[in-house]
Amino acid sequence: MKNAIWSAITISIIIFINYGITKSLGVSYWDYALITGIGISVAIWFLTSSGGVLSDSVRYNTQSTTGLKVDREKKEFSPSVVFYSSLFYNVIALIVTAYLYKDYF
Repeated sequence: MKNAIWSAITISIIIFINYGITKSLGVSYWDYALITGIGISVAIWFLTSSGGVLSDSVRYNTQSTTGLKVDREKKEFSPSVVFYSSLFYNVIALIVTAYLYKDYF
């Protein structure tokens, strides 16, 4: 039940963000649905992974300040229901976009 709630919240937020972008630009919702979904999926991946550039920056700063060597974190990403929900949104957006623009392919 908790996963279903987080999934609904995630998809609602993506829809709201895409709606705001398309209304401010005056274009169709589906013109930017896939781009917005991919951008949000990448942001979720970047913010929930560990051992990346930000971790290295903090580690180097700590080493230079304290003089103590800090072990490097292994890069790791464990997808959550929020990430899977954003991927689900992307699949739906891709299908609808392909259907709407099938004459151009």
